[in-house]
Amino acid sequence: MVSVRSKVLVQVIKHAGLLNKVIDADNLEYNRRQLKKLEKYFPVPRWAKVTTAHSDKFRGEWVSAPNSDKTKILLYLHGGGFVFNATKLYRDLIARLARFTGLTILSIDYSLAPEHPYPVALNETLAAYKWLIREGYRAENIALGGDSAGGALVLSLLHKLREYKISMPACAFVMSPATDATLEKTSIENSDKDIYINLQSLRFFIESYFANTPTDDSTASPLLGPLKDFPPLQIHVDKSEIMYNDSVRFADKARRAGVPVEIYEADGLFHVWHIFARYIPEAKQSIKDIGRFVKEYTS
Repeated sequence: MVSVRSKVLVQVIKHAGLLNKVIDADNLEYNRRQLKKLEKYFPVPRWAKVTTAHSDKFRGEWVSAPNSDKTKILLYLHGGGFVFNATKLYRDLIARLARFTGLTILSIDYSLAPEHPYPVALNETLAAYKWLIREGYRAENIALGGDSAGGALVLSLLHKLREYKISMPACAFVMSPATDATLEKTSIENSDKDIYINLQSLRFFIESYFANTPTDDSTASPLLGPLKDFPPLQIHVDKSEIMYNDSVRFADKARRAGVPVEIYEADGLFHVWHIFARYIPEAKQSIKDIGRFVKEYTS
């Protein structure tokens, strides 16, 4: 059963009108500024440590909790439709992930579309993973995590690692990932239920990110590529999301390919509810569940 706090939060989100609005090229910069204003509602916990990660191949920052193991890394990719910089907005969530996974987190501040379309962000993500390996971190001590557009990048990265015969990470988790940009089987019947994303905005995100890349590209749309030899996966998604089927179909296909998969289907929440861990109990519990999963494969 959904908590009272979550029900109230849903109404607040709807009333505020900041989300589920149509985002397009004409209002993108305005909405980028509006999103930045929300950062104050997600302050970094006092116990967390945030420092800049240095590399000429990517931008990012280290986020750790007092219990973070410095030898074990979670490479994290934030959401934002490929067009929004949410690095600072996600610091609270990422710090909590550090706490419950016990890992040190490298959060990637990847380049945004439409200014930098595919494969720029993916190349930066791949560069970050290869950098970790060169720095001496063992693949079995690395986990991947991401949400929404960042979840797509995580799954696309796994395709690239297999293509280049680079050692796979210990595991990966994704929250409400985008997996199929063709939209042929997207849960568009949920377009009137999803309080975050509408179909018009989703199409704009895809057009911005893919640019001249076909939407059925088997890496950029990670559901469409072979999933054999992927590491253990955990997927979180809510049944009301417009991209709900992106998660269900990916989990089904991965299982058929022999990949260990956990999928948690929430009912009555919303896209990437985890970011509201400061406010609702379901988000806190879901982050704990991610921590359990990651520890299972990195301990």
